[in-house]
Amino acid sequence: MPSDGPLHGFRVLELGNGAGAMAGRALAGLGASVSRIALAAGGPVRAGEGPSLSPARDAWYALDKDIVTIDAARAAMVLQTALADADVLIDGLPPDRLPALGLDPRDLRRRFPRLVVLSITDYGQDGPYRDWAGSALTNFALGGSLFRAGQPVEPPAPPPAELADTIGGVTGALAVAAALAARGDTGEGDWIDCSIAESCVATSDWAIPGRSISGRTTERNGSGPLYPVYRVTDGFVRVINLSPKQWAAFKAWLGHPPELAGPEWNAALFRVANADVLDLVFARETAGRTREELFHSGQRAGVSVVPVYAPEDIAGDAHFAARHALATVPHDTLGALTVPRAMVRFGTTVPEGPRPPRIMPALPSPPPAVVGAPIDFSALRVVELGAGGVAPEAARFLALLGADVIKVESPTAPDFLRALAGPGRFEMSAAWASSNRNKRSIVLDLKTERDRDTLLNLIAAADVFLENNSGDVCDRLGIGYDVAAARNPRLIYGRSQVFGCWGEAASYSGFGPSNHAVSGLTHLWTAPGNPRPEGTSLVHPDHLSGKALALATIAALIDRQRTGKGHLIDLSQGEFAMWTIGECFVEASLTGAGVRRGQEHPEFVPHGVFPTSLPDEWVAVAVETDDHWRRLHSVVDDNCWARDESLATAEGRRAARVAITEALKDWTRMETRATVVAALQAAGVPAMPVLSPVEQLADPHLTARDAFDLVHHPLLGWGRYEGLPVRFERLDVRPSRRAPLMGEHTSEVIAEWLGQPVMSASGP
Repeated sequence: MPSDGPLHGFRVLELGNGAGAMAGRALAGLGASVSRIALAAGGPVRAGEGPSLSPARDAWYALDKDIVTIDAARAAMVLQTALADADVLIDGLPPDRLPALGLDPRDLRRRFPRLVVLSITDYGQDGPYRDWAGSALTNFALGGSLFRAGQPVEPPAPPPAELADTIGGVTGALAVAAALAARGDTGEGDWIDCSIAESCVATSDWAIPGRSISGRTTERNGSGPLYPVYRVTDGFVRVINLSPKQWAAFKAWLGHPPELAGPEWNAALFRVANADVLDLVFARETAGRTREELFHSGQRAGVSVVPVYAPEDIAGDAHFAARHALATVPHDTLGALTVPRAMVRFGTTVPEGPRPPRIMPALPSPPPAVVGAPIDFSALRVVELGAGGVAPEAARFLALLGADVIKVESPTAPDFLRALAGPGRFEMSAAWASSNRNKRSIVLDLKTERDRDTLLNLIAAADVFLENNSGDVCDRLGIGYDVAAARNPRLIYGRSQVFGCWGEAASYSGFGPSNHAVSGLTHLWTAPGNPRPEGTSLVHPDHLSGKALALATIAALIDRQRTGKGHLIDLSQGEFAMWTIGECFVEASLTGAGVRRGQEHPEFVPHGVFPTSLPDEWVAVAVETDDHWRRLHSVVDDNCWARDESLATAEGRRAARVAITEALKDWTRMETRATVVAALQAAGVPAMPVLSPVEQLADPHLTARDAFDLVHHPLLGWGRYEGLPVRFERLDVRPSRRAPLMGEHTSEVIAEWLGQPVMSASGP
């Protein structure tokens, strides 16, 4: 835990494994003092009442924390005493569990007005599924991303880590930071309802607006035709070809192969339809070259190419080694563990690595409080020079809290998410419309000195500047951190690139799938024995990176309230992607190599995606405890299971994995998906349909929870968009407003912020 992190001085008490534990990890990584409370009575793993079955998962969740075990019967008394000096209580238990301990969040808020309570559950505090059994897998299924992962001829592919818990944890930590900022040292706390499943909905690659507005649904297609994985001499590389400029650079890098010379190849759809030809040409032109050679030569030629790493490969990468992206942490029982160093960095120095957990006999004394005034989000000014998902998503969250967010757009280099419809006209895509709600847009031609000066003046008048452009773009424009901070020492300057803002590869380009590849996720998100790491076409962690950048920004604003100083935030998207699968790095430390799961979970059996009676309709089932097994057994009548008492233990079920899995498939494929889910949930077994965007929009629970915002746009009409997956009892959140037209607010913003007529070379 960094002793000087921006959240130092805050005391957090944590109950619950899974997403609650990940929220604690995120807050601890920013400097908060986090005490994880284990209840000695035992119980369901994800209810946080006992140790997880995975040593790797436990070790990753526990880093940077103090661990205190108390008897469940004493929990209310111990916690009520400790909460008098606490800032945050993370409640990662099922909805009724905390009140059953005598700690109802409503009563806690009355008794401790400054307390922020985060109730983070699978499906939220209300709605039809409120009391359903849940797991990371079922949340990912309801969230929509599982539907798109894997090959079209195979079942949807679960991620190699409990990714839904990380998504929910970062989302919950962001909500906590917002509540702490609004509270300051004089205001009131809050009660936050965070749904893990809805957090997954909010990070599912604009699938909801894409379906609602355009009628398109992306099917499973492995790594995706736009982000292909190519075999090279010593492994694989991943290449992104989204724009005409990227395609031209790719052809030039390959030496202008004659097969690709025709004008038809300039069309992305044609390239998708002829991917097999591209494979053959790429293999011929790169024969004998290593992934490292291709990585550096391609990037220098303007090609967005990155290596596909396994977790154990990353230590050998010169760039990540120079940034000390990985840290070695001693562990009392597991030995030395190599893990991702940090979720995010502040400044250009290498941060402290995470520390091993401290086993404490009692809750430690609270840290010295460092006070600061409440932050009025409606008074914040934010300038965003972003593209794609990361900086735009971070800025959108600040806008939802009331900040005045100015989206800076260029007429000559528009955000690639805006589809070019013709000369001088930029069409509004559903994805762009989603990530840029609640903002104002100005147009500046940053190729001109006058408009660059205007942008620098806006930054000087801002509280926050966020950007995620390739490499050194802002430095070359003369608006780098040193220049901006000299004009505005209180500025929070947030940068987010694939490889971070310094190091050998800092100027290299990349997108969400690039982060997948360099972090180990593409390699791991593949079935054992599959020679080609297909991964998924999801752009994870772009949307989650945006939430992490917003979290770091609010933490920096809190610190500025206390110190008066600004911050440089360096969020490397590749390093953050590593952090999201930290348990996989622990596994690699223990086994020597990352573990490819496919449909096989290393601890839980049965656990995975199962067929039902209709084509391409699947159900996710997660038996994570012995109690879950008994409940499953009460529903599925299988003579083999009844005769074998060894299956009552997790170890016995792992030994009989194939027989159990096949027997469950025999049952599920004879039933409808709705029948399977209803029967298993009635028995208390985590199960959920693997939903497509069409089915999400019709899902009764998501509808009851108002998970989607209905917004009208003059270019797109009415459409559904991802809503905010957290609800605050006190903090004011603004309703969704439509995304702006390009340059719609240029005149008024420059007049309001700078008090002068428009001085833009590009006009109003």
